Order: sequence, then structure tokens, then C-alpha cells
Amino acid sequence: MGKQNLVSSIINSIIKHPLKYMATCVLVSVFLIPHLLKIESDFGVRIWFRTTDPLIKDLNELERKFGNDEKVILALHSPDGIFQKDKIELLQKLTEELWQIPQILRVDSLTNYNYSISEGEDLITAPFFDEYEELTDDYVTSRKELAQNDKIILNQFVSKDFKTAVLFGSIVPVLDGGSPKYRVIAQEIKNIRTKYKKLNPDVSFHSVGAASYNDAYREVSENDIKVMIPIDLLLMILFLFFIFRRFEAIVIPTGLVAVTILMTFGTSGLLHFKYDNLSAAIPGILIAICMADSVHVLATFYRSLKGGASKEEAMKSSLHKNFMPTFLTSVSTMIGFFSLVSTELIPVQNLGILAGLGTFYAWMFTIFFCVPLLKFIPIKQVSLAKSKEVSPEATSRYIQWINRNKNPIFYIFSILSVTALILGAQNKVNADPLKHFDKKLKISKDTNFLLKIFNGLGGPNVMVDSGGVDGIKDPRFMEKVELFRAYVENLEVVNKVTSITATVKDLNKKLNNNSPEYDAIPDSKNKIAETLLLYTMGLPQGMGINDQVSVDNRFIKLVILWNLHDAETSLQLIEELNKKATEIGLDINITGKIVLYHRMVNYIVSSFFRSIGLALVLISIMLIIVLKSWRIGTLSLLPNVVPLLFGLGLMTLASIYIDIGTSIVISVCLGIAVDDTIHFLSHYRTLTSSGLTPVKALEKVFVHTAPALVFTTIILTVCFGCFIFANFVPNINFGILCSIILTFALLVDLIYLPAIILKFNVSK
Repeated sequence: MGKQNLVSSIINSIIKHPLKYMATCVLVSVFLIPHLLKIESDFGVRIWFRTTDPLIKDLNELERKFGNDEKVILALHSPDGIFQKDKIELLQKLTEELWQIPQILRVDSLTNYNYSISEGEDLITAPFFDEYEELTDDYVTSRKELAQNDKIILNQFVSKDFKTAVLFGSIVPVLDGGSPKYRVIAQEIKNIRTKYKKLNPDVSFHSVGAASYNDAYREVSENDIKVMIPIDLLLMILFLFFIFRRFEAIVIPTGLVAVTILMTFGTSGLLHFKYDNLSAAIPGILIAICMADSVHVLATFYRSLKGGASKEEAMKSSLHKNFMPTFLTSVSTMIGFFSLVSTELIPVQNLGILAGLGTFYAWMFTIFFCVPLLKFIPIKQVSLAKSKEVSPEATSRYIQWINRNKNPIFYIFSILSVTALILGAQNKVNADPLKHFDKKLKISKDTNFLLKIFNGLGGPNVMVDSGGVDGIKDPRFMEKVELFRAYVENLEVVNKVTSITATVKDLNKKLNNNSPEYDAIPDSKNKIAETLLLYTMGLPQGMGINDQVSVDNRFIKLVILWNLHDAETSLQLIEELNKKATEIGLDINITGKIVLYHRMVNYIVSSFFRSIGLALVLISIMLIIVLKSWRIGTLSLLPNVVPLLFGLGLMTLASIYIDIGTSIVISVCLGIAVDDTIHFLSHYRTLTSSGLTPVKALEKVFVHTAPALVFTTIILTVCFGCFIFANFVPNINFGILCSIILTFALLVDLIYLPAIILKFNVSK
């Protein structure tokens, strides 16, 4: 009774002082929306992890010792071959151009590769294409012959067929927890590519690497919003017109959507959340939620007007009928979103917080702004669309059929649920960054093109600890490193492993008249030290070996260039490499940005069960309190869990991995799907409390409530279905799975839930 008095007093206050509540809403929005200007975007891997995470600490150690492990990779492909005068000149120009890009610390290419030759006891190191040599045809041909026999050049700086050359730009490290300005770097590369494509129409340019991928994430995310929001809004307007055929009934929900999205992203700026890959999903989620809230309120308002009520009476009727149900459904949806805060991945936490707050903003503006606004809008008394209520005779026959078949229905759904659970358990937790992009996008085409040619141009970094200062000069240590390098390089999935040990072997051979027996690590610490000294003395400024050897000569860095991109196989191989290193007697740490991407999957399982478990517990408590029955509250969980199990089973059948995006689906859908159950059971409980039998109560529920559930599910399904127009594959999977699971949830509420009620004789 206290709750009813409180709600009634709030409603009466809204009707009596509409401007006060509207002004409060406006003030809140005016406070939040300007913070939009503070939003910064970041699509780097660091934003996913806490600064205290051990993985981030490993990465920081790597970057402090060797610099940023991320590369800008620009490749040019000439069908006529790279070793031609004009193509070498082009490579030289591109090398200089890349070096001028802000935040590019170093550029390595075929033309400036430090090639060493010995003259007696002297070692002369110079760029592979010496800038003081004239680029005659004979000189270019002689360089080609040298490249054919150089293990380092081949399949790293130039392909085996000599038709594709690659330039590597090293990005400056950012050790304060931020990310390089990928967008600036990527734009400069695009400008260079465009400039030289016009001058060399016979050459194709392909850019991959950190800057290109991060900018592709940004571009795809922004484009998805530009495409999905207009489609969502257009469909929303068409739905509203179909239902109400009223101008204000289109404008008010549309304005609600706009304000809710702006306030939500304003909150993001206020909380210093960065715009990331997952942020593009927020507008679509909020459009669906705003539609559901506003349709419930407006439908009751217009129905009251049609029944002869005054505008004020219609407002009061709409608030009395919808205040608590929309509040409870908003709370359940918020629980689903806020449960994501328990995950370890920062963008997932941010998504949960923003979507949860956005849900609250939608409800707040619906009740405290949109309804009071109706008082000041001239509304003509015109006929509304036909009633959505269904025939009582039809619902009676349907409920009688459910009653007769309640046992088969219960057991069939239970069996299907167990089957779906078994299927879902067979799915894999995996992620493949290369499959995040639509195949028609340039980043996908460039990646696939280069993978076919080089069998991998990126991969993890291996930091090897010699155990002490100058320890890398110990022949036994360097031999172990070279043994490990050779083992890794011989793996089928590996293109090449770059390491100073390969350079030392090559230099030792050249210093000994290219005798094959000297193609090995020198046999003393002094010889290794002399070899490295001779080599480094000849290196030009900015082209030292500190990207391979730490300043104190304790650590060596190996870079594995492989063709693996999915997390499962990558992490399996990393585990095998750790074991192999231990067998050899090496102390290694495999890290790098790509490893961080793959390591995310280790957080998914724990995060998934933690968030879904938290959501289930909180929603169960809420249902028991709201329905004032532990029995019906507990039983009501069944129809909410079953659709999630169906979704997991479907993912396995459709070969969709459990990754960051799909794991979020479960928490989101649980929060939204329970809304229908609340509406259903709240109405059912009210009817049975008035003395109706379960069968008669269900008949009335299906007459008055079921049509609204069907319609709101259609709205949600269509809004989430618009994600199919996205280019970011995780967004596509998110939308499709949400649409399918919410459709399952409706079917379960209309078939399985009444069968449960009748089977267990839930009368109150």
C-alpha cells in the first residue's frame, strides 16, 4: 500500500506540476550533453586492460627495453618485378616519405637494409642500395643476385618472386598508458599511397600493420553508426506511423531517442570513457529501449482519449498503468547491462555502464518529460489504429490447448534446452581480429593479399633474458637463442623469425671469407662482442640494434612473423614455444600487442560466467520481490534462461565463436528478455489475486498483454536486426544473435511459460 501511495503521489505531482519535472529533465540533459566534446577515441589494445594487469606490465617492460612492437607496413606490388630502376627509386622515395610521418621512429626497407661485406679484417656496413651508387641496370641486377642468397632480406623485405616489396615503419612507444596517434599515421600513409599511385599506375599499394588496423576499427565503427542510426530511426518512424498515425506520436519518441543517445555519450565524456569498438552498439540498443518505453506510454494515453477521457485523465491513466511496469522492466534491463561491470575488460565494463545509464535516461525522460509534454500539445480527437487486442474466443481455445498439452510442452522445451546446452558447451572461446572486417573492405583485401605472398608479416615478440648484464655475448646463450629461432622458423605457420643471432651468424661467415663452417655463432664472448661492435659502428644514425638488443645487453628480442590470426591456435603455439624454450634452457616472455588481443579470450570465460551469474541472481531477487512469491519468482527464471541456451546452441551450429561481442549478447538479452516475463507475470498475478483461476487469468493475459509483448519484441528484433548493415563483424553477430534470442524469448513466454504455470499450478 505504501508503494502504491508513493507512486500515486508522484503521478499526481507530475500532472499538477509538469513544467517542474520537464525543467529538471532539461537541466540534467544540459549538464550532460556538452561533455560530448570531451570524448576521445582509442582503438588500441591497451584500453581493454587495467594498467595493473600483468599482461600490460609485460608489454611495458618490452617497450621500455626495445621500443614499440607495433609496425606500419606498406607493401608495393609490381607485376613486372621490384628489381627495376624505377621501382627501386620508388622504394627509396617511399622510405623517405614514411620517415617523415609524425610518430614514425624508424623505417626499414629493401633499399636501406644494412648489408655488410668484409674486406680483410674490416666489416663494411652500408644500405643495400647505396645512395652514392648510380642506379644502373647492372647495379640493380647485382643487388637482385645478392638478395636471392640473403636469408634476412628474402621473404621479409621482398617476396620470393621479387614482385612485392615491404617497408616497415616503427612507431614511437607511448609508455603513459595511452596509444599512438594511429589516425594521423594512417592518414599520412593514405596520402602517400594516393600520391604515388597516381605516379605509378602499374603498381598496387597495400597497407596493414597497427596504424592501418586501428584506423580501420575507427572508420568501420563510425561508418556503422552513420548507417545503422538512420535505418533504425526510419524504421522506428514507420512503426510509429503504423501504430498511431499521429504527428506528435512520431516526434516525441524520435526526440526521446536523440536526447537519450546524446546524454549517454555525454556521460561517457564526463566519466572519461574513450570511444572504442563496442561503442557503436550503444545507439542501436538505446533506440530499441526508447521505442519500447514510449510506445507503452503513448498507446495507453491514446486509448484513454479514445474512450472519452480528458487529456489530463489520459495522462494519469497512462502513468498509473505504465509507471511501475516500465520502471521494473528498465531495472531488469539495467541489471543485465550493469552485470557487465564485473568483467575484466574495460570497454565491456564501459558498455555496460553506458547502456545501463542510457536505459535509465530513457525511462526518466519518458515518464517525467514526454508524458508532461503531452499536456501542452494540441491533440485532435481522431480515430486511432485498430486495437491490437485479440479475440477472447481465440485465446480461450489457445489456453485450453496449452492446458491439455502442458506436460508435452514442458518436456519438449526442457529436452530442447538440454540439447542446446550440450551444443553450446561444444563451442569454442576464440577470436580472430582479421575476421572482424567485412571481406569487401580494403584492410581485409590488403591483409589477405600479403598473407598469400609472405605467409605472415606480423606476430608476437619474444623477450629472452640472458640472466645478467652483457649476458647476450655468452656464446652458449646465443647458441640456445639461435637454436630456438631456427626451431620456430621451421614451423609451417611461420614465415620468418628476426633476431640478432641470425645477423651475428651471417657476419661471422662474412668475416671468415664466407666459409660455410663459420655460418655459426662465434665460439667466444670476445668474438661476439667484436662482431657486434664492428657491425654497430657502421650503422647509420637511427638504425641501431636497440630494437633487438637491450641497452645493457641482457635481453634479446625475437620477432615471429607468422600467418596465425585466431586466438585459439595462436595461444596453443605460444604455450608450445614456452615449453620448447624451457627444454632448451631459455628464460623467455612472449608478449606484444597481438598477444594481448589473443589473451583477451582468457578473460571471456570467467567474465561471461561472472556477469551472467550476477545478472541471474539480481534478477531472481527482483522477480521474487516484485511478484511477492519465491515460487513463481524462481519458476519465472526458466523461460528467461531457455532462450539464452537456444542462442548458445545456435552459435555452435552457425560456427560463431564465443568472443567479446557474443559473450555480451547473453547479459544484454537476459536483461531485456525478462521484461516480457515481468509484464506477463505482473498482469497474471493481479488477475489471480482478484480470484480468477489460472486458466481464466491466462486467457485475459493473452487478450490484453500478449499483443503488446509481440509488438515490442518486433520493435526490438528489427532494431537489433539493423546491425546486419554494419561492416564490423562483431556488431553484425551481436545484432543478429540479439534478434534471434529475443524472438526465442517471446515464443518461450507465449508457449513455455503458460505451460509451466499450468503444470505447477501457480495460482498466485
